[in-house]
Amino acid sequence: MHDCEHYIRSHETDISYIRVFITKQEVSLMRVFSLMLFVAFALTSCKKDNPGQEKVVNGINVSIAVSTFNSFRTQGLSGHPGVAAVTWNDTLSNAAYNFAKAKAEDSGISSNNYFLSNGESILNFPAKLNYSRPANFALYYGFPADTDVKTVITAGFASNDQLILNGLMNPAAKQFGMGRFGGTWFVIMSN
Repeated sequence: MHDCEHYIRSHETDISYIRVFITKQEVSLMRVFSLMLFVAFALTSCKKDNPGQEKVVNGINVSIAVSTFNSFRTQGLSGHPGVAAVTWNDTLSNAAYNFAKAKAEDSGISSNNYFLSNGESILNFPAKLNYSRPANFALYYGFPADTDVKTVITAGFASNDQLILNGLMNPAAKQFGMGRFGGTWFVIMSN
């Protein structure tokens, strides 16, 4: 037997131990790697907003409302040049919904769509929700509850009433929100 063969045979036990040790190390590493992959997959698949699902707030499809509203604002209307787009605000939407609900439940008589029978204005509702900007324009729509939001918004921009158009096309406006309760729809805007 050569010296090399003898050395190898005498250390075979050490070599097999090393092979087992490496195999156990590899298994441990594979487990750690698998766990890391699982955690990474779980974190990336648990996103808050599902891109395939539309955001609906207070009965309003937000993406349709924003795109319709801003298509009119940025393109302009006869007698009203295009102005900057406005952003959606959930608090304004909640205020519009709360007012629409309060209006529907109001047992008193008010001939004005923007006031409750106790004299409270729709423009006061955002502040009740700690909205810090002044609400300066509101618009009422009377449409069946199943009307799509694009039809409702288009009706406002198709109005011949200059007061309505001035409010919708106000260049200082920055945010808006809509809410619907039954067939009562409201928009609230702020600078």
